[in-house]
Amino acid sequence: MLKWNVPLEEIKEHIRSSHPKSVIMFGCDSTRRESKGEVWANYATVVCVRRASGEGDDIVYHGSRVFGAINKLPDYGKVIRSGKIANLRMRLMQEVTYVLEAYEELKDVIEDREWEIHIDINSKEDAESHTALAEARGYVMGMTGGYSPEFKPNALAASFAADMWARGFMD
Repeated sequence: MLKWNVPLEEIKEHIRSSHPKSVIMFGCDSTRRESKGEVWANYATVVCVRRASGEGDDIVYHGSRVFGAINKLPDYGKVIRSGKIANLRMRLMQEVTYVLEAYEELKDVIEDREWEIHIDINSKEDAESHTALAEARGYVMGMTGGYSPEFKPNALAASFAADMWARGFMD
């Protein structure tokens, strides 16, 4: 269960009261931490509600309200000599799981608003995280009835908002 920074009902009410052209974006990122022999990953899941105003063809966007949750899980992967994380694929798929959990918790209040799932996996084939792209896409599509997620560099909720939350710059 996600540990939101505000009560879940407050997030739902914010979405319900938002403009019908607001865009709801879901994302997650993680950071690995180590202290006194303990190793864990902080998973920061965010819901960004992109504010809209206006009518018809005159819709204007005014930034986003960001809600977040931090979940801490043990991290058993080791950083190998190359600097790569041995369990990177597992961490990336845990991020996808948290994004889908956020979507499940809020999908009933989205109504006709546009929504997006942002995954912090690079779409470039030579990127280390690309190894989990096909698996992540299939997981999201299977859980959302065929919706295809956004990946880096288009995954702003994951790559920026969740990254900032995971690093402690937002709360």
